Amino acid sequence: MMFVSRPKKKVFLLLALHIVCSVYPNEQETVTLQQAIARILEYNREIKAAYQESVAVQHDLNQAAMLQNPLLEVETENLAAGSTRLTLSQPVRLGGKREARIRMARADSLKAAAEFAFRRARIMAEAHRRFYNALGHQKQIEQLGRLILFAESTKTTIKNQVENGRAGKSDLLRSMKDITLLNIERNTLVGEYENHLISLCALWGGTRDTLKSVSGEIRAAAFFPMRDSLMTYIDRSPLWQAALADIEAAKARAAVRHAEGVPDITVKGGMARDADKNDNSFSLGASFNLPLFDRNREAIRAARNKTEAADEKAGAVRNELYSEWMRHLGNIKRLEFKAVALKDTVILQTAEVLAELKLLFEAGQCSYRELVTAQQELVEAWRDYLNTETEIRLALADILELTGQAQ
Repeated sequence: MMFVSRPKKKVFLLLALHIVCSVYPNEQETVTLQQAIARILEYNREIKAAYQESVAVQHDLNQAAMLQNPLLEVETENLAAGSTRLTLSQPVRLGGKREARIRMARADSLKAAAEFAFRRARIMAEAHRRFYNALGHQKQIEQLGRLILFAESTKTTIKNQVENGRAGKSDLLRSMKDITLLNIERNTLVGEYENHLISLCALWGGTRDTLKSVSGEIRAAAFFPMRDSLMTYIDRSPLWQAALADIEAAKARAAVRHAEGVPDITVKGGMARDADKNDNSFSLGASFNLPLFDRNREAIRAARNKTEAADEKAGAVRNELYSEWMRHLGNIKRLEFKAVALKDTVILQTAEVLAELKLLFEAGQCSYRELVTAQQELVEAWRDYLNTETEIRLALADILELTGQAQ
């Protein structure tokens, strides 16, 4: 048996811990919005599924472009006599059937591309929502932590005043109660923050223990110049592109219905071998089926009506996009005005009042009630401001979902 001295044993333990930590590193980290989006684009299963569906439709388009497969027929009529017939036939689609089939497949490809863009935009918008909900809560937790420190310093001041006989114990108890209420609010925010991080991680299949926090700027820049390029954004919208694809699909169906009324031709050529007579005969001809009546008129009319319906629906989609866009922009403008007023006026002035009241309270020239009222007003102002900035980000996420364009 080999004995290891205590110092060497410690070295071995440290080495083992180093190896374990190298193999199983702490993967918790802080992510920005761009990093979160990069992970979602790489790992999100719904985006991957939508992409595979769009690729599958592209294969259907390639298949539609192929010509009809020629048929080889071998017929043996009399095995004893050795009579054999070999026939090669090639169906020929007339009336533009192949072109109509290609057009239909191309329309399906456009619809699949629009569907992929829409699902991608929806997930990206949801990523913005979950990220900024988490970031907004994170900012509120940080700000509430600073106010709790301020309340703790106020409690210390009151405690000193109580010891010196300058204040009653009731103010100290109120201060402790107010700190407890602030901690309860902070704990509630922490729970909601954890839920937002969990939902954000779910978009790329991650777990909460891999994400420490989020990082970014909650305050959004002015986005009102987007009005100048409104129609450009609408033209790029996946919803509008899907509406255009529906029009093209309706036109393609109409072309298919027209082509179905034209008969097809099958060209045949072959050779027959008669072993008894030692004779070979060759044949070349064509066959076609000619319908006696035109029974395709109603299908053509239905396809024409569906094309007109798709065109009307596209117009309705465009109008709705414009309406939703303007509604979101108006909402953002209103929220931006509120956020600026809260940040630059209400919060600033309330903080100055609180600082002045703190000095007066320490000098015994104002009551604790006045001080805590100003403190509560500052808490509410910060909460209102951060919630407003979060609402702006959520409204921008709605625009992203509508247009498929990140702002």
